[in-house]
Amino acid sequence: MNNTNHFLNSKLIHLFSSLTSKERLAFRKWIHSPIHNKHEEVIALFQYLDELKKIDATTTNIVVVVALLLSKKTEAKQATDLRHTMSYLTAALEEFLAYQYFTQNDTLHTIGLAKILYQKNLRKYADETVKKLDKRLPNHLINQEKLFTEYQIESFKFELEGTQKRDQDTNLQLFSHKLDTFYIAEKLAILNEIQSHANVHKTEYTSDLKEEVLALACQPAYYAYPLIALLYDCHQAIALQCEEHFQKLIQNLYQYENLLKPRDKKNIYLTAINFCIKKMNTGNRIYITTAFDLYKDAFEKHILLENNILSRFAYNNFISIALIIDKFEIAKEFLEKYNSYLEPMYQESHYKYNMANFYFKTKDYKSAKKILVEYEFEDVLLEMTMKMYLTKIYYETFDYELLENAILSFRQYLKRKKISGFHSENYTNVLKFLEKIYTLKNATQPTTPTLSSDLQEEIKNTTPLTEKSWLLAQLAALVK
Repeated sequence: MNNTNHFLNSKLIHLFSSLTSKERLAFRKWIHSPIHNKHEEVIALFQYLDELKKIDATTTNIVVVVALLLSKKTEAKQATDLRHTMSYLTAALEEFLAYQYFTQNDTLHTIGLAKILYQKNLRKYADETVKKLDKRLPNHLINQEKLFTEYQIESFKFELEGTQKRDQDTNLQLFSHKLDTFYIAEKLAILNEIQSHANVHKTEYTSDLKEEVLALACQPAYYAYPLIALLYDCHQAIALQCEEHFQKLIQNLYQYENLLKPRDKKNIYLTAINFCIKKMNTGNRIYITTAFDLYKDAFEKHILLENNILSRFAYNNFISIALIIDKFEIAKEFLEKYNSYLEPMYQESHYKYNMANFYFKTKDYKSAKKILVEYEFEDVLLEMTMKMYLTKIYYETFDYELLENAILSFRQYLKRKKISGFHSENYTNVLKFLEKIYTLKNATQPTTPTLSSDLQEEIKNTTPLTEKSWLLAQLAALVK
């Protein structure tokens, strides 16, 4: 029996490898307890894994594992018993992880205990347990978890008292209100997720009770909850592209962000940033500084890191925005500092991409071209952006033969890769106007103000057109 790869790719090894040092220490005590494990082979297997500093093909050998646990058994019996031992250890580990989650979640733990006490007809102690949880709830938190906990408390109180005292006042009104409040907040959060996903992936979703929830959310009884106000203005700002809701969102975000849990805070920051980016993509430059400030604030507070990983999209966007407003030192410092926070598979390509962007914006065209010509990006969006930079460099450095080839190559790339939607429209528009400007620049007659003005208006009124400012600048240079 020699199947080390199968052993290394098992659920057990993946789970075990995910344990922190603190969790591994706690699990060591857990697995030695007869309450959780009665098999000596399971302890032996745990000890073997626990002593390994690293679990991979260089440190782990299935022959050693079998020899350690099952040497006295036949080969057929060894295979069966090893599977059983791994299964027992996996089950014990899963039970341990679930127990840890349960005990570390105050609400789950306390409500669960209260229900057990109630089932044992120890209602006095069940009531005391829930009241203690009620008192422990922090008044300053306004996230969905708190709203759900409040609903659970009122639900249990009604189960504890309301069903026993049908001739007296109950907490049904409060019970109902807590449920409604939690549902509205949770529904708004989901609607925002749907809206964000639909905008990126061009997918249509249906959502029951959407209009009803939006109508309720803006009512004083619910809008008074800062979380609901934030989520509602978040949704309306994007759905309606509404400046008024966006300004309310920004005002409430800065006022209440410290009351939010990390996921709520991250989602709302990203929604506000995406609102700015969408406006920027239509040529509205007044939102660039707002997007920069939001990103900078979010990074300084580590809001956008999740499990110490930074999204490559946030990484690229912030650097691009910083470069647009000439924050070159900040962009370069961020580029270097945060590259290691990207997932390993993206670190090299996105470092190269942003260095090319940095060199281009600082007009170090020689360094930019070296990256753009030598490095091929697998990511289609990155490759399109790099082709755009290279095309602009050829124009600005008067390499017109290379420019013509680059424009032709770019169009063929869009067709070959079957690029559609926003990116196809955008780059098709950019190349069209660049050709027009290039034709004017190489015309035998000087560009007249009238001709320039007509093309200027056409460029201004065309969307999408992410290179609008650059094209207008090149056109303006022709009539100076």
